[in-house]
Amino acid sequence: MQYFKNCTKFELISPNDILDVDCKTLKELLIDMLGDDTFRQAYQCDYLVKSPISSFKNSNWLKKSKIIGVNPRALGSFINIVKYALTFNENAIHIMPFFETGHQGSLYVQNSWRISDEYLDKELFKDGFDTSEKQLKLTINLLHAMGKAVGFDVLPHVDSFSEIVFLNPKYFEWAKLNNDKSSQLFAPEIDYNKIYLEVEYEIKNFVKNRQPKHNSDIDTLFKKNTSEDERHSIIFGDDSTKWEEIRIELLHYIRSKGYETLPVVEHAPTRPITFEKIIKNSNHNWAQFRVKNKARDAIILGCVTPYKWYKIDSEGFADTSKPEDEVWNYFINKYKNIQKEFNFDFIRADMAHNQISHSSKNAENQCGREFWKELKHSIQKKSPHFATLAEAFYNTYYIDGYLDMINKDFDVVLGNLNYKFLDQDYINHIKDFIQIYPQHFTFAPCICTFTNDADKKENNIFYQSPLANEIRIFCAYFLELPSYMGMGYELRNLLPKTKSEYSFNYIKKMDKPYKWGKNEEFLSSVFEMREIFAKIKEEISEPMIKLCNTNSVSLAWLYCGKNSIPQYLFCFNLELDKNEVEINLSNNCQNKFLKGLYSNVFSDFDKINFSIPKNNKIKLDNFPIGSCAILLFT
Repeated sequence: MQYFKNCTKFELISPNDILDVDCKTLKELLIDMLGDDTFRQAYQCDYLVKSPISSFKNSNWLKKSKIIGVNPRALGSFINIVKYALTFNENAIHIMPFFETGHQGSLYVQNSWRISDEYLDKELFKDGFDTSEKQLKLTINLLHAMGKAVGFDVLPHVDSFSEIVFLNPKYFEWAKLNNDKSSQLFAPEIDYNKIYLEVEYEIKNFVKNRQPKHNSDIDTLFKKNTSEDERHSIIFGDDSTKWEEIRIELLHYIRSKGYETLPVVEHAPTRPITFEKIIKNSNHNWAQFRVKNKARDAIILGCVTPYKWYKIDSEGFADTSKPEDEVWNYFINKYKNIQKEFNFDFIRADMAHNQISHSSKNAENQCGREFWKELKHSIQKKSPHFATLAEAFYNTYYIDGYLDMINKDFDVVLGNLNYKFLDQDYINHIKDFIQIYPQHFTFAPCICTFTNDADKKENNIFYQSPLANEIRIFCAYFLELPSYMGMGYELRNLLPKTKSEYSFNYIKKMDKPYKWGKNEEFLSSVFEMREIFAKIKEEISEPMIKLCNTNSVSLAWLYCGKNSIPQYLFCFNLELDKNEVEINLSNNCQNKFLKGLYSNVFSDFDKINFSIPKNNKIKLDNFPIGSCAILLFT
């Protein structure tokens, strides 16, 4: 694919070595890589570097991209994303959420639309990059100059009592409790769609007592012609050091009056949601909710509240025939403006697996209006290349997941291979990916090796085999499908010993910095595959992939160039008690020589037995379980 040819050559540097360099050294490295003129253009506060894929007329580029996910908190700063990017040639970077956070500092629990100051690098202040916004723009500029597309997380929810909620009570769903807060008031005693009016009234009362100087503005607080910035000034004042204190006071005040935001429910069913009880401990108290007729998979995330996409009927279900247009416009315009301001190329749609039908009265499929699709198409009016990556899973988890992903017009679906043992089931999933897409789906399933939110102790069992780890990377690079890898996988210790070694923990705030692994042997294999990947992409920009028939638990495929002539053979073996793989090749492989390029077991190929294909077949002997190899036709 031509896009990969524009991706600047990466350096063979370990993240452990590059992240400690100072800004002066980083500048020197980037000037050497990009050239003085390109670097100086990118190194400006008021300049946006053209994205390497901005000339593309559609979003199909993401369907073959190799994506690295990064957590700015684990890296320590925005500019450290640039340092890390010097170590890999993947051509797309997904940056996890970077907004100011609410509950326990979780990245996915947004408090405001402000970019968090925790990712500031003070060394950059002297060059004029003295705000989070400027440093994020600089980071994206430099990544674009390096030939990489950049994406960010879009969250369809916020902190349950965030500034965003208090500034826009109408855009969220509320429950009202009785006087002693032992139960919830239900219809017809109360109209679920009008509780926000009572919340607005109580916020006005709070401002009268807390911010008396704004009493003259109280009546206009929630009028349509009052901007969100003006509302913020009225409610929270102009002293930014007091905003969090005032928000907490307002939170307790609104809850004391018996009002609670409804939580996010992940997985079906998601409706109706009802209050259960107030939970108290020594530090604070909170409301616990439940889902009526709760299925085992329905998970309530009490610290976040979703946007109110639809009006709620008298039974507590979302009426999907009545979208809340004002909410949709607010959400879409906010993220549309962020994309434009920072020049992002794609989004990762958080919790994209939740469906309209999850919140409806009936469990049958519903393919109505979708905010993910509308957001994408709205941005594409000015940026046709803009793409979407779904945080969803390619299996039968959904009521009808495939149809849902198509209806949302996602380009790439994250996938679920990082949760599976490497066995026949794994091979069948990959075959399914290759054979079904793109004939039946408009989205591309993603070869997912590892995600940062899966990097936790209970998942160690999936990442303790060196050979399995290499096969995942092997598939990610050399299958003509998109791939996704979370930062840290390339150095991850087979059995991390401390909390600081798990990137999942850095979704919340941690006392200690993230500790990179020291698995240099695996990193060496990753570098070798990256180099071969770059070489092959130079030779065959759009290879045709052909699956080969193999014996037992093994997989092989061909890369074919012009006129469907095979040029490379890829294969791996997962058979427990067989050290050989027999591969049926295509007709025009007869009598061709094969040269070994890569093996994760025998790098010099002197122990693997392979020969000239005969009868369109080749056998690899002494090829044990976990082996993978790349062979070149000559």
